[in-house]
Amino acid sequence: MAYAISPIMVSVKTNDGRPQFYSPGSDSGVPSGVVLPESIEGRGQALRHLTNAIQLYRRAIALLKASTNNTPYQEWLVLPLELGYAWCVDQSGSRKEAIAAYRKVLTLAWKREVTGEFSFSEWVQDTWNAVKSGNNPFRTTRRRGHLGPGVCFSEEVIGYLLKTAGPREGCRRNR
Repeated sequence: MAYAISPIMVSVKTNDGRPQFYSPGSDSGVPSGVVLPESIEGRGQALRHLTNAIQLYRRAIALLKASTNNTPYQEWLVLPLELGYAWCVDQSGSRKEAIAAYRKVLTLAWKREVTGEFSFSEWVQDTWNAVKSGNNPFRTTRRRGHLGPGVCFSEEVIGYLLKTAGPREGCRRNR
């Protein structure tokens, strides 16, 4: 967030003291756009924030995969970590790597939110498969999951992917 909004001051919610990184009235909690500082020094600092964020996301993902405490709570960390990493890579200008990372997150989110086929152990081993074509995701007996009302990673990832790759490349099937 320090890269995206270049904060001099950060607003804090009065009811729980948590930082507020978005404009009041926005329902997503995500800034509407990246606001880079005008000064060269400020842009350099923003780039350092972005570079640090990419490294910290990589480290957090590796630590989560190496964790021996497989709890239901850990599964809820996967999507925010993978999406945060993909977005930061996108912001760094590594378009090809960002598209691949967004596609990975979309596959994971789809499995979690739509088909109910998400497996933490498969994610740890990177052995999950792409969404199978022809299967009706709503005929599953598995429990689908989401973080709560208004939180849909699949939708958010699709928006970023279309913006980065465009409609032709972003939605093509991986073969």
